[in-house]
Amino acid sequence: MTAVWTEPSVTCRQENPDNHLSVWVGLDGIAGSPAESPVQVGVHATCRGELYPQHQAFWGVISAGVDTREQPIPMVVCAGDRTSASVVRSAADPANYILTIDNLFRPGQRQTLTKRAPAARSESAEIIVERPTVFTLDSTWPKTVNVPFSYVTVDGAPLSGYETLPIQGRQNDTGMVYSPSPVTTDSGGYSNFTVSSHPG
Repeated sequence: MTAVWTEPSVTCRQENPDNHLSVWVGLDGIAGSPAESPVQVGVHATCRGELYPQHQAFWGVISAGVDTREQPIPMVVCAGDRTSASVVRSAADPANYILTIDNLFRPGQRQTLTKRAPAARSESAEIIVERPTVFTLDSTWPKTVNVPFSYVTVDGAPLSGYETLPIQGRQNDTGMVYSPSPVTTDSGGYSNFTVSSHPG
């Protein structure tokens, strides 16, 4: 699974102290059961009481119920940066996954890691924009979200070759809905779509 996106801007300030937003790609995260073993890499934007958001690249693995949580990757990512991320299952050892994240706007800000997830089956691929609960159960979505994705492929092929499952999120207190636009495929064979917010 590979995708490129523009890292979104998150509003903090005093009136939005709990805004969090994670953007990531991964494999094997659709089961929604104890057998689920997602392998993921992406960027988490968080306010955590700051006036300005902090953007942190991260990786995470759940394998056989053991959760690494979001682990930081040492690289610079800022709002507006074009970011590429991929998760690839190793052909030599299917328990190994190669995670790559690259800030296309900042030379030298690229990291590749190999992580083990013996329980992962790689039966699904995900591109996720979410309000994570890694810091607090009370975290909120930013009211305005616009994350365009491009150069999306699974095993080198566009999403049109696979069954897709668009899922939307909702912030109940504001009524805002967060959902993906229809997927298009360009002449280069890459899929494109945008996750954005709108009133429910």
